[in-house]
Amino acid sequence: DLHTHGILVEGALRIGSADCRMRSQIQITLHGKRPGVGGGGEISQSPEVKGIFATGTLEIHSVQYWPTWTRLAASVAPGATSLHVQHTVNWEPGQQLVLVTTALKDSRDFHRNELL
Repeated sequence: DLHTHGILVEGALRIGSADCRMRSQIQITLHGKRPGVGGGGEISQSPEVKGIFATGTLEIHSVQYWPTWTRLAASVAPGATSLHVQHTVNWEPGQQLVLVTTALKDSRDFHRNELL
């Protein structure tokens, strides 16, 4: 775990690579106040403002979960502990899934979407 107010990348910060993806978890926690935008549109790089400022190269390569969406292969009953999908996936236990409706009306005030 990395706890900091901010990170300034002027050269390169690389975590993993396209050919060698990082499999372990990394957590970066930024402390401080939100950055404000100056009169010229630039973001403040003051040390007490949280953020990651990159004038160089910032690359983070982690596991790619694929596909990012698929369709259910069968209905899911309320309280079910598993579901079947149409495509092969590399999702892992403990990840969150969003199950969305196929209803004709789906809006913020009327929806049947579920976070699993």
